[in-house]
Amino acid sequence: MEINFNLQFIQKIIVRHTEQMKEEKIDNSMTLLINRKFIRDTLLLEVLVHSALEKIDMMIKPKIEYAVLDALSVQLGGNIFIGGQNGKFGRYNENDMIFTRIKYSF
Repeated sequence: MEINFNLQFIQKIIVRHTEQMKEEKIDNSMTLLINRKFIRDTLLLEVLVHSALEKIDMMIKPKIEYAVLDALSVQLGGNIFIGGQNGKFGRYNENDMIFTRIKYSF
């Protein structure tokens, strides 16, 4: 049983930045993806975190997926937003969500 980790550093630089722009000239963030399969690779647990590095502003996306058959899977997940109203993710702080998905491949 293995756990997969994927860590990324992201830097966005606006070269011709002006003071009238709402976005920062330099924006640093990171993503962390962790997942693991169980029950003969039919159950997948996963979480993705995308976070700013200079302030509290992040999105957390947990997900669970179960392969009922080779061609049929069901999924339950969500999006959780944390941060202030001026943040890339925090502006959606009141819009957390959960979702379900049924996928049939043929």
